[in-house]
Amino acid sequence: MKALGRGSVASIVKMVLDIVWVLIWVGAGGIILATLAFAIASAMAAAGHELFFESGGLKITSDGVIAITAEGRALDWRVLVPALLVGITAIAGALAVVWRLKKLFRNFSAGDPFAPDNPRHLRAIWITLVAVELARYAIMLAFGIILLAAGVPEGVDAEFQLDLSAWFLILVIIVLAEVFREGARLHEEQKLTI
Repeated sequence: MKALGRGSVASIVKMVLDIVWVLIWVGAGGIILATLAFAIASAMAAAGHELFFESGGLKITSDGVIAITAEGRALDWRVLVPALLVGITAIAGALAVVWRLKKLFRNFSAGDPFAPDNPRHLRAIWITLVAVELARYAIMLAFGIILLAAGVPEGVDAEFQLDLSAWFLILVIIVLAEVFREGARLHEEQKLTI
């Protein structure tokens, strides 16, 4: 099976990316619903309304503040807000990356690996990945400050994690962006040659 053009591996990857795109939007909808539910429940609890819900290993109660117990571990706003922020950041980053990958693989499926916009797509991907990683660190820092000020909930382990594999992936994509930029430049020069 050929790598580029119609009926190639690139066209199969393009179809898979279309499916992933839809699944990420479904995940985005789930994060939005969870955020809205948490905000509404928090507002109701702050207004003095009594809340109680129990299903399986999940229990939601309120005594002025929302408390969620999942698998015996109490999760309150100190854990839920940073978790929602990380989820929102990850979904936004995934949407941006998959959108660029879809455009990249559309060009590959058309048999044009050195299209002039391919280096821009790769550059946008690595910049997005850097932004997501930096946002994750900022959220972890804010989470740490919140835990220092408000105390650590029972059963929660807070530790900093540097993801070296993500930074290595970013470096690889930076190199690929430059390779594709040079390939696109040479491809344009070749078109001008008689």
